[in-house]
Amino acid sequence: MPRLNATTLSGELLQRGYIYSELILERRYKQYLSPNGKFLFTKGAHYNYPFISRDVYEMSKDKLRSYEFAQLHDVAIPATLHTSDLDRAKPFLARHKRVVVKPFDGSASKGLTVDVTTDIQLEQALHAATFDDKAPLVQEQFIGEEIRLTALDGVVRSVILRQTPRVVGDGSSSISELIAVENEDRQNLQFPFISYPQLDAVNIPEHLLRSKQIPAHGEIIELSKTTMIRHGASFYGVTDQVHPSYVQIAEHLVSQLNAPMLVVDLMVKDYTHQASDNNYIFLEFNTAPHLEIYSLLRSGDQPDIIRMLADMVDAYALK
Repeated sequence: MPRLNATTLSGELLQRGYIYSELILERRYKQYLSPNGKFLFTKGAHYNYPFISRDVYEMSKDKLRSYEFAQLHDVAIPATLHTSDLDRAKPFLARHKRVVVKPFDGSASKGLTVDVTTDIQLEQALHAATFDDKAPLVQEQFIGEEIRLTALDGVVRSVILRQTPRVVGDGSSSISELIAVENEDRQNLQFPFISYPQLDAVNIPEHLLRSKQIPAHGEIIELSKTTMIRHGASFYGVTDQVHPSYVQIAEHLVSQLNAPMLVVDLMVKDYTHQASDNNYIFLEFNTAPHLEIYSLLRSGDQPDIIRMLADMVDAYALK
């Protein structure tokens, strides 16, 4: 029997003898029947892993509670204000000069605004981040790079650098020429489900696409602030390069939550340098990451997270 596509959790479970079906109730659900006859259910869009407790799930959805939890355990968090009131938010912006505004429980960067420096931008950002009458979070903006640490059974198995779109100067090429080279590299990337988009006017400012400026050798030119692949970001495996202190931070938080599976997102100035009070911040927890990201890294070896998750589902199904 040929091996089924195991680059998704569904493919891995089907390979192991699970039977898959869909249920249409008030919304779409996935249902898996394990080889020993146990049913497992999950929402259609994301996996709700059966070994994730309700408390951990709710913690991951509640950003304010997540920040309070992280701070309680001596993990650095950004200065944060929970409000939709422009008059309350203005003094916060005046104090911190540059802020991020994000929804209270959003995901996938929906409603997120970065580089807010004026009262007009602040008002627009508050409006964009207010969903279901829940006041958004206004935070001091931390300049760094985002790393995603995935812990299974209490141990960090994967660290992914979510790098914003950028080019690096070679001392002779213009920014527009460097973007063209990057786009050529992207065309040669082959992944099962998601492709890296071209850097064009859809995701990069026009003035950068046309820029004849020649960056110095090694100079980094950031093209946007996104950390989403569909908007131009790149993902790299850095498990073997990240400083152990960030792994320790993630594993400590996971142990305190007693979470068999959890993603911890951090923003760091340099992931190869030891964590200190002013060179990283906690961003959020995630209990249902898009699993495709583990198979579309541009470089770096990564453990087989999908297989490991399937092992955990198996163990749960045998209980």
